[in-house]
Amino acid sequence: LGALARSRAAARTLDPLLTLDPLPHEGLGPVPGRPGHLELRDVGVVQDGQPLLTGVHLTVPGGTSLAVV
Repeated sequence: LGALARSRAAARTLDPLLTLDPLPHEGLGPVPGRPGHLELRDVGVVQDGQPLLTGVHLTVPGGTSLAVV
């Protein structure tokens, strides 16, 4: 029951953000290439002492965009 109450509270917090108009993005082009890259190894997420994700590996080449949701 506590998890349901927390979920509802989170939804109330996020609802105003979800109804916002998107930001304008005219004139934006591709990200210019850059040397190097971003590399994550063995990344994990823990919530309330419980692992939600473990052992995640991610490589993002330079000059690219990435959204993690």
